[in-house]
Amino acid sequence: ALLFASMAIFGFVVEINFYHINSLIRDGKDMWFWRGSAFCPWIDIYGVGAVCVFFLCYRFRKKPWLVVILSGVVLSLLELIAGMAIYYLDHGRREWNYNEEIWTFGNIGGFICGRNIFCFCLAGPFAIYLVVPAIMWLAKRINRKVFLTVAYVLGGVAFADMFYNDIITLIFPQLTKAGEFYRAKGFNFVKFTQHDKAFWKLK
Repeated sequence: ALLFASMAIFGFVVEINFYHINSLIRDGKDMWFWRGSAFCPWIDIYGVGAVCVFFLCYRFRKKPWLVVILSGVVLSLLELIAGMAIYYLDHGRREWNYNEEIWTFGNIGGFICGRNIFCFCLAGPFAIYLVVPAIMWLAKRINRKVFLTVAYVLGGVAFADMFYNDIITLIFPQLTKAGEFYRAKGFNFVKFTQHDKAFWKLK
């Protein structure tokens, strides 16, 4: 639960800083953007990816080269599949579009690029050798009930926030999504080209 929540928060920090840099370099504008689809500052795909890497790679932690390869493959596939699912199931909607960003060598359909594949190869070791040991260190040094309470509350709130915005609002579209709420408050959002051609044309 803590790994999911902490890496989801880490992903939010990475994204708001990257898109600030992207805005400066690409558009010459000093702008900050809210990222993700949740009410709180976390992005679900980072948390899901971290949990996947943990279950697949932690057993191989004595082989760093294998952790690098597995995390690169697993996280790249996760991003590719997630991007394609959003695009083709939601009629061309994009949450990211690497056709319109900086440093996108090896771009595939706007869903994934070489820059991210390289970062994914580093993200696995970061989680396995730094974040997970830090959580385990914390678990051994504070009261068990306190630790579990923090883990379950933080992880539970993160999961509930993301589940509401990703699933519940699809079932009940009359409910307000986090993005709609923040747009109404005047927050900036990155604008990607929607309904463009990816691997094959939409009907």
